[in-house]
Formats: sequence, C-alpha cells, structure tokens
Amino acid sequence: MRSLRDLLLNKREEKGFTINQVAYETNISKKYIEALEEEDFSVFPAEAYLLGFLRNYAEFLGLDYDLVYGEYQNCLLRDEPTPLSELMGVNKKIEIKPWMIYIPVIILTLIFALPPVVRKVNNFIDDRKEALRIAGEKQSKNYIITTDYSDQKVRVDDSFTLDIGDEKVTYLIREIDSNLILTESYKGDERVITLKLGSEVESDFVYKNEKYIVSLFLKDIGGFSDNSAIMKVKYDIKEVAVFSSSDLSLDSEDSTLKDSKVILVKKYTPEPYSLSIKFEGDILFRYQAKGEELKEFFYQKNSVLSMDVTKSIQIWTSNAGLTKLKINGETLVLGRTGEVHVFSLRWLYIKDKDEYRLEYATAY
Repeated sequence: MRSLRDLLLNKREEKGFTINQVAYETNISKKYIEALEEEDFSVFPAEAYLLGFLRNYAEFLGLDYDLVYGEYQNCLLRDEPTPLSELMGVNKKIEIKPWMIYIPVIILTLIFALPPVVRKVNNFIDDRKEALRIAGEKQSKNYIITTDYSDQKVRVDDSFTLDIGDEKVTYLIREIDSNLILTESYKGDERVITLKLGSEVESDFVYKNEKYIVSLFLKDIGGFSDNSAIMKVKYDIKEVAVFSSSDLSLDSEDSTLKDSKVILVKKYTPEPYSLSIKFEGDILFRYQAKGEELKEFFYQKNSVLSMDVTKSIQIWTSNAGLTKLKINGETLVLGRTGEVHVFSLRWLYIKDKDEYRLEYATAY
C-alpha cells in the first residue's frame, strides 16, 4: 500500500535531491522535511505549519498537492483509533461554534499567503548579499610589495606598490583580455608592460647601494567569470657597488675617442655591469680600470675572462676578431681578425635627457 512516506521519499530520490538541498531551496527546516518523510507529525507545533510545509514540499517536488494531502489524511486515519461511538453506531450531535469557523479560515489564509511572502523576503536578502559581494569584488585593491605574491588573483584597476626610499614604484593593471596590460610608474615616468600567458617581465631599480628587483609573471588568464587573472610577483633586494661622481662624464662632448655607441641606458642611476671575454686564439690582452694599475696577460686559445665592472675601463686586444666580448650577456663585435683594437667603456650623464648611458668608444 502506498503511503505519504513512499510518495515524498521516492519522488525526492527520483529527482536526485538531498535533504540538505531541499531545505536550502524551500527554506524548510531539515528536521521538518525528515518528519514529513517519516510521517512523524508530532514535531510540528501546529497542524497549520505541517500543512504549509507539506504544500511547499509537494510543489517543489512537482507533486499534485491534492494527492499528497489525501495521503496525509490516510496517515491520520491509520494512526487514530475509531471512536467507540462510531463502532457502536451511536450518533452524537456536534455543536458548531463561531471560533471553529474563524480559526480554519485564518489558518488557510496563512498557509496560502505566508510562503510567497517568505520567498520574496528571502529573495530580497539573497539579492542584497549578491550585490554587496559583487561591489566588494569590483573595489580595486592595492598590494604592497614587501614579499613574494604567489597565485595572486587580480582584476582591472588593482595595483602593486613598491617603496624605494622616498619614492614609490606602482604597477597598475589597465586591461585584462587575451593579455594583461599594466603600467609601471616611477619618479613621474611611466611605461606600458604587456604580459602574455606564461611570460615574465623583470624590472630593477637602484637606490644608493641596493638594487630592487621586481619580477611579474602571468600564470593564468581568461576563463574567469569575473574577468580576472592569476599573477606571481617576485621581489628581491641585492647590494651593488655604486659609481662615484668621479667615474662619470657629464656628457659626450668631452670625449676624444674616435667612434662611440651606446650599449645601455639607465634612467635613474648607473650600475655595475658584467664582462665575459672568450679568447678564440692566443691573444695579448690589456685592461685598466679608472684609478687602478694596468693589467696585461697573454691568454691562450679558449681562455675565458669574466669581471664585474664598477668603474670606467679601457681595454686593448691584439686580435679583435678572435676576442669575443659580452656585456650583460649581449655580444659586442669588436673588429676584424688580426686587428689591434683599443676601446673604452664608461657611463655618461646626459643632462638634457636626464639619463645615464654606458658608452662603448674606440680610441683608434
């Protein structure tokens, strides 16, 4: 024989709902849903509540409420013993009082009117919570770079800030599409950086005797409903030697060297650089840093000389074509095979540009 329990439980399981899901969607307490399915009506404070919850639950499951209500009545008939007067065929006259009419009317009104009102109030609360959540997500955030950021979720108008002395470096995210576009601002200067998926950009800033290094890596972009991206930001400080004013020339007009070209440009301050020299033949090689003694060596084929340069330096080689020079990893062609070559490397301060240039210049 079919029962109310079978009707509700089978329909819920057929639809694949858990009791927790039903409670969340209908705003009916979990204990009342379990009581309806177990036909335990004693937990309800009044029948009005029971009937209201039964209607909402039936509508949620897509059941005909009249059918469900009929099964509920059958439960009551099964549970309640038949009065002795009915078994003996004794008829008892029932007196109908006014309150017996008013109370059912009030109860039925509450049953039909209260659930829609409750749903509207709950919907309003949910909408308000969602609006506040979205507003919080849209508010731009500023991250202070004092440590590394791993898998940081960012959105348009978010920014990263690094303090360097009395100045600040600011990275402001301008656009997130197939690439991430941001601007780097420092001392009134601004440059645009475009990060592609999986790409990394590194910037460094020298202040006094420290180099501040910031690395930006785009880990993930696209596919997020809030148009966000995932970045990694690495941060490091290294101690560096700083050029003194005696190591710098004010401009290039005082140079007596024959030919020159710019190797590096630094906007804010010059900095040390590395030289790597490979000798592809037997070569006599001389070099002299400013204020230091001349050094001369005879290098055999395949010898390698590496040095970190913190001053202006002049170099002489007996065979330019077989002397392979790299400055910070970039190869510099010195001349032809067998050609004696003399050149200098020095930082120049260009006043009208307000920048420092590492100049390579030949003596003859």
